[in-house]
Amino acid sequence: KDIMPYDLYTEENVSQRWVDLNECLREVNKAKLDEKIYLNNCEKWDCIANEKIDILKYAGEYCYLDCVTLQKGYEKFQLMTLQALNLDINDYVSLASMSNDYLVIEGCYDDVLKIAGVPRAFIQKCVVGGRVMTAENKKYHIRDRLSDFDGVSLFPSAMNRMTGFLKGKPKIIKDFQPEKYDGYFVCIRIKKINKRYKFPLGSYKKDGVREFTNDLEGHIIYLDKTSLEDLIKYQKIEYEFINGYYYDEGHNNKINSVIKHIFTQRLKYKKEGNPIQMVFKECMNSSYGKSFMKPIDTDSKYLKVGAEFNDYMDRNYNYIKEAILLANDKYYKVTRIQPINEHYNNVHIGVEILSMSKRIMNEVMCLAEDLDISMYYTDTDSIHIQADKIDLLASEFHKIHHRALIGDQMGQFHTDFDMKDEEGNNRNKKGSEIVSVESYFLGKKCYLDKLESIDKDNNTINDFHIRSKGVSTDCIIHKAENSDSFDDVMDIYDYLYEGGSIKFNLLAVRPKFEMCKNMKVITRQEFFRTLRFDYPQAQ
Repeated sequence: KDIMPYDLYTEENVSQRWVDLNECLREVNKAKLDEKIYLNNCEKWDCIANEKIDILKYAGEYCYLDCVTLQKGYEKFQLMTLQALNLDINDYVSLASMSNDYLVIEGCYDDVLKIAGVPRAFIQKCVVGGRVMTAENKKYHIRDRLSDFDGVSLFPSAMNRMTGFLKGKPKIIKDFQPEKYDGYFVCIRIKKINKRYKFPLGSYKKDGVREFTNDLEGHIIYLDKTSLEDLIKYQKIEYEFINGYYYDEGHNNKINSVIKHIFTQRLKYKKEGNPIQMVFKECMNSSYGKSFMKPIDTDSKYLKVGAEFNDYMDRNYNYIKEAILLANDKYYKVTRIQPINEHYNNVHIGVEILSMSKRIMNEVMCLAEDLDISMYYTDTDSIHIQADKIDLLASEFHKIHHRALIGDQMGQFHTDFDMKDEEGNNRNKKGSEIVSVESYFLGKKCYLDKLESIDKDNNTINDFHIRSKGVSTDCIIHKAENSDSFDDVMDIYDYLYEGGSIKFNLLAVRPKFEMCKNMKVITRQEFFRTLRFDYPQAQ
């Protein structure tokens, strides 16, 4: 791809096409692009004359190169996928579909039945994604050395560790005897939680948002065998069984060897610096997502204006959700409601993979809490934890589970902070530790770490690890650099920590294109998002 000064393309400039050279260069410099490259492009593409630039011709050449880049990337990925998996990406619409098909071809789903109807809908309620929260759902400002402790390939690790995929059909539980089943999916009422954690294992949805909490007494929740066993083991819950389904026809354990093979291949090619490792990585991380795909309750068709559209509407008017005339005035996009009673999936497999991934995290995090090791934030497969207590945690973990906690193999953990320059190269000395020396944790997906390490000249270097869902890192940095109220990003997070609200302009650093329902693409003229966190501050 090449460079493009997007803000130059106003309605006025586009309408006049030829724009003064100095105005173009102002926008190039404003966007922090390379002026020399821009001028070379203008000369090469014959876009410059009489101290003016044909911005439409420049845009056309830029878009053409975009298409060439996309084509070459697509063809390269297709070739690598054929080499790695013997699958053609042209046969699939998504990575999840392709990865799922790979598992099917390898025999992982032999004797594993897809389910539909009421059993599917019931087990779908047991789907619980990764645990994302601050400790006790509070805000923290920490001046301590923290590490980002990450699980290695968490979901592949879960597939490697589980007994296998449940075979056969689900059966209704009449007399709940959990020890007799290979797997089960149940609805229970929590009567009592006898042990509380800062990072609880149980959760429920509050206003559509999943909340992990100790305050579950009286709540009805849906969960599988692994999740219930962990709640009993770690939080000593007492519960009342309501209803559920069980499996007792054994497991297909082919997934264990298949996922281990993919992981090993990925590790091998990654060490060689071979980009084909990304194919194996994507296959590992996408393979389980298809299993609990929700029902698709609509179908869209594109129909010509006139007889074709009118005939379709006459035959399907009871099932039409909406019909939108496209921007070209030649076609309608018609969305039709379709039944979901024939939707089949392997949701029971997906639920067990998610639960086993959380068990891998629970073993580490519950032990850390029992050892009084401070943790402040978790995001599915990672933990912000006291850096100087990791060795203690690893030692105690080995005593209990008789395996190494730290490493680069499945089921293990490693520290994952990095400090890279604009070219993607490491800034710190090889082997030197990177820790956070000051952190703000404001809520889900919103935190800041001030990183510290040593460079090759033995100088102390710092950097920021910035996360804020809904507001890009570039926007936050732009706010810090262009606001009289804040000196740097630390000031922004401190203000939010103290309960303030900040309005961010999401168009400050790049344009936002929006696809309308009629297929017209427009540039948003304004796009603001306000952040405020009302979680209580930790004492």
